[in-house]
Amino acid sequence: MTADSVPAQVGTGDEAPSDDPYALRAGDIKEPPRDLRGTVRRLGPGMILSAAVVGSGELITTTSLGAKAGFVLLWLVIASALVKVWVQMELARWTILTGKTALAGYGQVPPKVGRVGWINVLWILMDFAKMLQRGGMIGGAAAR
Repeated sequence: MTADSVPAQVGTGDEAPSDDPYALRAGDIKEPPRDLRGTVRRLGPGMILSAAVVGSGELITTTSLGAKAGFVLLWLVIASALVKVWVQMELARWTILTGKTALAGYGQVPPKVGRVGWINVLWILMDFAKMLQRGGMIGGAAAR
């Protein structure tokens, strides 16, 4: 990669270390893979990460819902998958642009409950609900 092909917002690597963990230096940019093996090596971690976004809850919920409702609610599964991808992309873009986590951004949304944003309160309640759900699944599996 030549210095002429490096975008203007990319540092040269000679500047002082930045507090920004997302700062991009020219030395961090790698050449793109030229063969199938190199492409697969680069795709591997991304595939694992993207597979982690779809958790066991989605698999259990969608299959049990499909068994009960048939194809009547297939539109809901497709719509939620599309919305989930869009939300994940926008949160990633916002995090890269601001350098703040999604939870820090949610904390800025008014009104606040004490010092915490209302979305963060809902997030905490959702986490407690997920713990109860996991306990129910583990307990149900252990009872069999």
